[in-house]
Formats: sequence, structure tokens, C-alpha cells
Amino acid sequence: MQSITYRAVRDQELSQIQHHAIRVLLNSAFDQEFSDEDNHHAAGGTRVIAVDGDQIVGHAALVDRTITIAGTPNTVGYVEEIGRAHV
Repeated sequence: MQSITYRAVRDQELSQIQHHAIRVLLNSAFDQEFSDEDNHHAAGGTRVIAVDGDQIVGHAALVDRTITIAGTPNTVGYVEEIGRAHV
């Protein structure tokens, strides 16, 4: 195991290979019960990825949401798709 580094990236900054690696990681973290609908929930958000060497070993996504309270819209962050590689 090398030193783990963390990166915050917008969804569109990730390559197709990285998106695929995240999906594989989350499928494993959720015992193969991570659906396409689950995967869609983080679309467009900011992702924090943990990288060990060239392998993504952890992931969480922060997605902007709007919640209306007493008629006032408030922008909040919703955390989605938290998972890590099995060690």
C-alpha cells in the first residue's frame, strides 16, 4: 500500500475510466446491489476520491440540492455514494 491521497473533483473532470472504477468500487462496497438509479444520484456533484497509487480506493459525492424552508429556497449539500475498497 502506498500513501493514500485525496482529491476533490467535479463530476465532469473524471475520465470514463475513473467513472467506471468508481462504479466497480461502489458495486463491491454495496455487495453488488448498487443500481443505475443509485449511480445517477451523484451526477453533477463534487466527488472526493481516495487514491492509492493509481487505484481509486474510496469515494464520496457531495451533490447540490435545494430545500425550501418556510417558502425560502436554500442550497444545501447532500452526501451520496460513500464507499471504500475492501481491505
